[in-house]
Amino acid sequence: QETGRDLATNADLTRFSPQQLPDVAAALQANGFRYVRQSFAWAEIEPAPGAFVWDRYDAIVDELNRRGIVPVAVLHRSPAWARTAATVDAFDAAPTDPDAYARFVGAVVARYGDRLPIVQIWDLPNRPDRWANGAPDAAAYVGMLAVASIAARAAIPIVSVVLAELDPSASP
Repeated sequence: QETGRDLATNADLTRFSPQQLPDVAAALQANGFRYVRQSFAWAEIEPAPGAFVWDRYDAIVDELNRRGIVPVAVLHRSPAWARTAATVDAFDAAPTDPDAYARFVGAVVARYGDRLPIVQIWDLPNRPDRWANGAPDAAAYVGMLAVASIAARAAIPIVSVVLAELDPSASP
């Protein structure tokens, strides 16, 4: 890498079977990738309040770590139970209770510890299609970011919490 920086990529490793993950991770490693930004879908991990399904994400985190690749978890995609009745069909609607999201973030960080050193809070919150097709709400996002950051650091104080990626072309 001419800049001297480690290579990073976005990936959706949930598209691969557990049997395929070693080969995919090996290909990422062989091509010099050191960071993989991976969606961690809240709706899949916590389909009902307090009921967690970790298998798919355990396999991803384990395989990337085996290859010396740092996973960057994008924590988004709210479950239907965490949305309003009006936004129940919008997979990226902000949760009605930011504390429920914070509990999810804390659970993810606690589960993976230093194997998941970077978490991103939500994704593209300045786009209507990533904010329940409504007007993006910066104040609501900042509130969600605050409680989620506190929960993440309460679980593992050294975790790096990063702001959501913003779409530079999104209308204000």
